[in-house]
Amino acid sequence: MSSPDFSELLAQVTTIVQQAGSLLSEEWSCPDGPRGRGDKAVIDIEIERVLRPKLLCLLNCDYWGEETGHALTGHAWCWVVDPNDGTSDFLNGLEGSAISVGLLHDTVPVLGVVYKPVTSEGRPDCIGWAEGEPPFDSQWSVNSGASR
Repeated sequence: MSSPDFSELLAQVTTIVQQAGSLLSEEWSCPDGPRGRGDKAVIDIEIERVLRPKLLCLLNCDYWGEETGHALTGHAWCWVVDPNDGTSDFLNGLEGSAISVGLLHDTVPVLGVVYKPVTSEGRPDCIGWAEGEPPFDSQWSVNSGASR
């Protein structure tokens, strides 16, 4: 398998992660608070169940998920996903948990997106990078590099 177009893949992954972030944001806003206890939240599994098929549709390869397990066949490419990095804090009412998605090639990171939909500033924050592409944050457009 040849290398994917990292610019295109980064834009697609960012969109998917931000869409999944709406689920985390909605969960945060539940009148009774987020569902779960300790370091296990129901929304974690729900988010990963949304992410997994969409990521595998973009690049069908190995997958390592914190909540839904892994499918490792020895493929050179592998998605690595934490659907709610910071679950314990999230369940304790602290802002700042994030959806984290990475792509490895031969165990080397080549793409990453981290999206924080709930922040103390009241606006989401997203950072991302891919091999051969400049990193971006939520103040910059993924495709053009122009300020939003």
